[in-house]
Amino acid sequence: MQSEITESVHSYVLEGFYANGAVIVVWFVAWILIVSDTPKTHPTISEAERDFILANTVTKHRRQKIPWVEIVTSRAFYGILVCHFCSNFINYGIMSCLPQYLSDVLNFDISSNGFLSSLPWISCWIGALVFSNITDHVREQNWFSITTIRKTNQLIGTLTPGLFLILAGYAGCDSTRAVAFITAAMFFYGSVFSGFFCTNLDMAPNFAGVLMAVTNTFATIPGFVAPVVVDRITKSDVHSIVLWRTVFFVFAGVGWFGGLVFCLLGSADATLGN
Repeated sequence: MQSEITESVHSYVLEGFYANGAVIVVWFVAWILIVSDTPKTHPTISEAERDFILANTVTKHRRQKIPWVEIVTSRAFYGILVCHFCSNFINYGIMSCLPQYLSDVLNFDISSNGFLSSLPWISCWIGALVFSNITDHVREQNWFSITTIRKTNQLIGTLTPGLFLILAGYAGCDSTRAVAFITAAMFFYGSVFSGFFCTNLDMAPNFAGVLMAVTNTFATIPGFVAPVVVDRITKSDVHSIVLWRTVFFVFAGVGWFGGLVFCLLGSADATLGN
């Protein structure tokens, strides 16, 4: 039995590598054929598009000094930093622990587990597209300030997923409801990509990359902390619904804390280095 499971796992791992490798090869060939160094050398670009790009391209720019003092003393920066950490705690937590939950609690086999583990991320991708388009429409209509829009998106992307994760914890062994709740949670999580993620560019257009680099470095910590937390909580019985319910409460609580901090400290006003 053990050898059959091992062979099955090995087979799925190999298929995953083959699929990823094939996609990369296709992408590389497309990149070679389509991408050019400049608009002038692009083989299929229209003349109007080329002229538009060249007319709106900055060819010379002054190297700006990174305003580190402004950054580390900015309340809005810490709003992004904490929110990024907490949002990634949900993201990495679900990503790393969902297969274990599906297997140990809901008793899905390996073949079903792979597909079901991917559903939340497909849902998250769709949610990101939906909320980004809604955000663009609201901005075009000038109904609310940019800061209000970012904070609203962040609340949607942290509070709502937290509620659905808690519901998943109370779904018991009802696999359909549990998976549906987690998938719904990640759909609404897609809203964060129109929330704090965009605020880096809003508040520091010239140094958005710097802000993203700093906050994302800090926000990768949940990638190894979240699995450890889950392991500590479920260590006594990985099959316990009650213990996994606690896991979902922790994920929800961390996400809610990040959303609250962003609402208190966050700002989309372009203030850093401008």
